[in-house]
Amino acid sequence: MPTDEYSSSWDWTGIVEDMKLLYEVGHRISNESTFPGWKKGSEFKAARDKMMMK
Repeated sequence: MPTDEYSSSWDWTGIVEDMKLLYEVGHRISNESTFPGWKKGSEFKAARDKMMMK
C-alpha cells in the first residue's frame, strides 16, 4: 500500500532551482581539468591520502 502523498497544489519552484544549481555544479566539475584537492594540513587531506595508498 503506497504511503506517499502528493498534491497538485505544491509549489516546485524551489526544487527546480536546486536542480539547476546541482546540474551547474556537476557540469563545471565534469569539465574541469584539475582534480579537487584539500589544503595542506587539513584533517580531510590526511584521510584522503591514507585512503589513496590502499
